[in-house]
Amino acid sequence: MYKRADDYGVDRVHIADTVGAISPYGMDYLVKQLRSTINAEIALHCHNDFGMALANSIAGLLAGANAVSTTVNGIGERAGNAALEELVMTLKFIYGVDLGFDVSKFCELSKLVESLTHMDIPYNKPIVGKNIFRHESGIHVDAVIEEPLTYEPFLPELIGHRRQIVLGKHSGCRAVRAKLNECGIDVTKDELCKIVEQVKSKREEGNYINDELFNSIVASVRGPFEL
Repeated sequence: MYKRADDYGVDRVHIADTVGAISPYGMDYLVKQLRSTINAEIALHCHNDFGMALANSIAGLLAGANAVSTTVNGIGERAGNAALEELVMTLKFIYGVDLGFDVSKFCELSKLVESLTHMDIPYNKPIVGKNIFRHESGIHVDAVIEEPLTYEPFLPELIGHRRQIVLGKHSGCRAVRAKLNECGIDVTKDELCKIVEQVKSKREEGNYINDELFNSIVASVRGPFEL
């Protein structure tokens, strides 16, 4: 069928994995077989039913395909399609292929689509999810303050994201100190230790350490203050 279309001089043919059931190895084989038979461009339309839309798209490109159907945030029927932001960033950073997108707009674009479609972005969504640049573990926070690329694949500002230091039961003095600096609050070493202790205790009780609770913890240790 593809050969007949090619004989008629079409510019491009499409491989549609409508139920996301092919594997990267299968896509590699299929595209290579087609590429050896036809001259037309090959485009890929991959669904994410098994979580392999991105992997299948990359495999197809490596095998000789020319184009990929994508959607912002990976929206689409059922589990969705290959996500634009994931494909572009994977090609850019993992394979060294820059498609020329202004990636600084990705977070803004993602939030716009989220708003218009009323489809919430999962916190753990690759590239643009809220948790991608959140750090709580003391070891992680210490390292990411010294050298962000220790625990981040790229700097969050590149795509319009931002790093967040999350306070919780795994937080250490470095994380709390960073939060205090962010708020413009100076404390003694003894006060810092007491604040860390209370942060851990409050989180163990099931409380989320938001700014309001954090400020109340700091106030209880060193008295009222003005930000």
